[in-house]
Amino acid sequence: MRAVVLPLMVLWLGGSAQVLTPTPLCELNTELNETSGLVVRDGQVWTQLDSGNPNILYRVDPVSGGILHTVTVTNATNVDWEEITADSSWLYIGDFGNNDGDRTDLRIYRVALDALLDPATNALQADTIRFRYPGQTDFTPAHNNNDRDLEAMIAMDDSLYLFSKNWVSGNCYLYRLPATPGDHPAERTDTLASQGLVTGASYDTTTGNVALVGYTVGTYLPFVWRLSDYPGHAFFRGTAQRHALFLPPTQTEGIAWSGPDAVYLSNEHNTGSAARLWSLALQLA
Repeated sequence: MRAVVLPLMVLWLGGSAQVLTPTPLCELNTELNETSGLVVRDGQVWTQLDSGNPNILYRVDPVSGGILHTVTVTNATNVDWEEITADSSWLYIGDFGNNDGDRTDLRIYRVALDALLDPATNALQADTIRFRYPGQTDFTPAHNNNDRDLEAMIAMDDSLYLFSKNWVSGNCYLYRLPATPGDHPAERTDTLASQGLVTGASYDTTTGNVALVGYTVGTYLPFVWRLSDYPGHAFFRGTAQRHALFLPPTQTEGIAWSGPDAVYLSNEHNTGSAARLWSLALQLA
């Protein structure tokens, strides 16, 4: 999603759990102003940029915010890359931003994780996972007025789980699809009353916890969800805690577990804030 002018507000004291205060780590290199997703593997922090930017993955220094390494995905285009996630073998790139709700080319690229983490790698080719929303027959553009936008994804077992960004209902739908190349219908499995737009997700393979990040419609006030103790893959059916964040209004879109009870967050550049990387303790209240 492109950067916008944000209102001058600093805190939302809504009906959530404890308000949490992230710790600023660094401003990101200005080349990363439209950072949209985060993933951490083997101590390496990676991000990507959203619509209209290069088809490049960026390794980031979490101390300085500088770019340590870049890898070009040579056979992919960046229509609207909104998320990256990984399992033990693959890194997945979600080219599924859909602000108008009219895309017919929704897809997820996957690249070999071991090759990506190799400092000698400068370019990779990707496999493509294409998908569609079951039952969608109307593709009339409805800018920021549809429930088929998408910016968040995790990989777990043999599947990808997608967390929708619903402009109309303000909820979040959970979809599942196979983590294999091909053309698949996305299976909708559950709904979360997210109280805002979900823009990023991360799965901790050690604890099984899932973290979601997003912001409220219109006011851009950031929040996180911590999902734990859920049965199977029913992420919304366990302990779910929502926390407002003590941050200025901003497009906070990237999240990645950095430890059992902590995450990195990233926000895009806007008129009131530089693109930054943050750390957040995310324990059960």
